Formats: sequence, structure tokens, C-alpha cells
Amino acid sequence: METREIRKLPRREHDRTRELYETVFSEDSRQFVDYYYDQVADENEIYTVEENGTICSMLHLNPYAVHLGSQVFDLHYIVAVATREAYRHQGMMKSLLKKALEDMREREEPFTFLMPADAAIYQPFGFTYISKRNYRVFEPKDYRGLPALENYPATMADVPDLAWISERILSQDYEVYTKRTETYFARLLDEQEAQRGEVVILAENRDPKGYLVYSAEDAHVEIRELAVEKGCEERVMGALADCFFYDEGVKMYGFPKSLETEDTIVTPFLMGRIVCLPALVKSLRRENPAEFFFRLTDDLLPENSGCYRCRIGKDGGELVRLDFSEELEAVTPGALLERLIPPDTVFLHEVV
Repeated sequence: METREIRKLPRREHDRTRELYETVFSEDSRQFVDYYYDQVADENEIYTVEENGTICSMLHLNPYAVHLGSQVFDLHYIVAVATREAYRHQGMMKSLLKKALEDMREREEPFTFLMPADAAIYQPFGFTYISKRNYRVFEPKDYRGLPALENYPATMADVPDLAWISERILSQDYEVYTKRTETYFARLLDEQEAQRGEVVILAENRDPKGYLVYSAEDAHVEIRELAVEKGCEERVMGALADCFFYDEGVKMYGFPKSLETEDTIVTPFLMGRIVCLPALVKSLRRENPAEFFFRLTDDLLPENSGCYRCRIGKDGGELVRLDFSEELEAVTPGALLERLIPPDTVFLHEVV
């Protein structure tokens, strides 16, 4: 008789999922998978559906400290959602999502996020896009000779400077962003090495003014994130020209709006989902106070369902549960999240 069960694996069993990871995500290099299972999977949470001892489907929760309003929360990034081909379209992913969401709600995590392979897969489960990412291609030779910030590869000795400068830059423009701690950057250095890239510091007289993160897998350079202090933007492209000695175009994502050109493309990037609605509302801030009423139906997390009055002001948010009323505006978890967290206030560029 076939026995199928959902499990949250103890960490000693995390390596059991590697074979499924390599089967489904075959595009990832051996070096990157080694990095992931040596450093990331050792600290994350992994949920599986198993049948007679075989892992049929899995979902990973990778932990991140995330700024949300004036607070920092320990949230989880959903990654490595995978099902063996023979077991697809049997509801396994939904079961894993529900179990993971229930556990996150028990911890009162405000929301979770993921990078969708296809948005249509996750929209029925209450996910919606919460961040944008800009993209352009530039040729370094076109910018050589321009005024430039210094650039040099970061090492472990630079980790405190990276944590300091990233917090200084991101806190000026964003309400929601991953807190880039020293531990965050230490791991990021290893992650970029696994992707044949680096973290590069942009500086003025060795005083850090920003940073960029790039990979060079398959000999194609791709900047995945670039942040720089205001007032220094005009010297960024010259620095990039000094940093990359290529005749071919360099792909650049996640850079300041001041560096956008006519051919810049802006697309939705990461999706998010409400987990614990009261915790989310309580953490929010608005310079211009707002109040609205709604009726929420949340099939995966029915504890969130109900009729509410929501007030958000300079000192935080307040959520009051009301008696049921069909006259209130009906909203889905995705539509409500879009209203609560405007994408322009979000800076999330994580990959794993």
C-alpha cells in the first residue's frame, strides 16, 4: 500500500533533497549546488511530500531579516519548489504551500515572498507581485574615460563596510528591504564566487559609496544589484566601464532609477503573500494616514478571513475585526497586499 505524507525534514535529512534539486534545476552548476547545500540548506526549512520513502515534491524556506516599516522581521523566502514529473498535477505543491504558510503564520510572520517561474502558478494561492526590477544592457567601451568612482572586489574584511553602506542607502528610499547584515554579505561573497562573480565596492578615496553584485556564469556578465549613495550616480557608469573589460554588452538589473535610459525595461520581479494579517498591518507606516474597510476571504489561511477596518498612520497600523457584512468591499489576499505594500517601496533582489 502506498503511504504518502507531508514532512518538515530535520536538518540531518536536508541532503536527501539534493537529488530532486539537481533533477529539476539542472541548469544550476555543480559549484552553485554545492554552495547551496553547504551553506543555505543547512540553515533553512525544507518541507517534503514523500511516498514510501521517496521524496516526490519539496519546498524550501530560506530565512531573511527584512525591514518592514520601522521594524525588522525574520521572514522566509520560498525557493526550490519542485515536484518529480511523475507526481505533478496531484496537488502536492498546494499541500506544501499550505503547511509552510500555516507554520509561518504560527510564528506571526507578516508576509512571505518568492521568485515565480510562472506567476500563473502562484496567483491562485494568493500571491501577487510586490517588487519591480529594472533592466538594461550597456557596453563598457561607451563609458570609458568618464568620471568614475573607485571599484575593487570586496573581501571578508570589507563585510562591515558593506553592511553599513547598504543600510545607509536603502533606508533612504525603501520601506521593505532585506537587512543586509555582515552575515548576509559574508554569505553573498560565497554565493557570487559559486556563480563566478564578485561583490564590488564603489568608493571615493577608499570611502565606500555603494556596491554592485555580479555573476559571470557561462561567460556572460550579469549585474544583479547595484546601489549607490545619492550624489554619486554620475560616476557609476565610468566605474562600471573600468570594472568590466568587455566589448560585448553587460546585462544590468536592480540599479538606481537615475541610471535608467530610454531602453530600460521595468518588469515585475518577486511575488509576495500575506501570512499574518494583523502583524503586517501593525508594522506599516504612512505619512498620509489612510483608513479603509474590507472583507477578506483567505482559503489557505482562514484565520485571516473576515471583515475589517484598517487604519495606517505615521505611528503604525491598526486592524479591527468587524461583524460580517456583505456590503464591505470583497478583496483577495493578493489584492489586499498590493494595497498595503506599494511595489515602489520594495527593494528585494534575492535569488536563493
